[in-house]
Amino acid sequence: MKLIVDPQHAIGRGQLLWLVSGRIPGDDDDTAQPVLANTAEAAARTFSRNLVADADLDKDRVASLKADHGTTCFVITCEQIGQVEPDLLPLLREAADRLQKLNNDAEDWARSCEDPKAERAACRVTDKLITRLYQAAATGAHT
Repeated sequence: MKLIVDPQHAIGRGQLLWLVSGRIPGDDDDTAQPVLANTAEAAARTFSRNLVADADLDKDRVASLKADHGTTCFVITCEQIGQVEPDLLPLLREAADRLQKLNNDAEDWARSCEDPKAERAACRVTDKLITRLYQAAATGAHT
């Protein structure tokens, strides 16, 4: 089974996607949240901070929870459920656009030299790379 979670719906930062569940001591219901973090410990800390912040606990309640339970949040599960794969398409398009500009600048320079060989040499390599980047961006393929 493959679980797809949009990283924009997760809390935290990191390359690994975790499903963390837990509760504030004394609450009846568990809460589960997708968390981005590089380690299980970081995922649990991020989840705990977020859950306590959302509960809007006053300072006395926080102190009472720590005194009575040793924590403000019980983390029940912390399972890695995926890995973030960056969306490379915008980067490919930007790289292709920048290379196209460089290629145009090189062609302009070569024309100013009035040497056809210089013009061909200036754009030979970038033409192929630009074409491949645009094709990859158009098809969504990874290069």
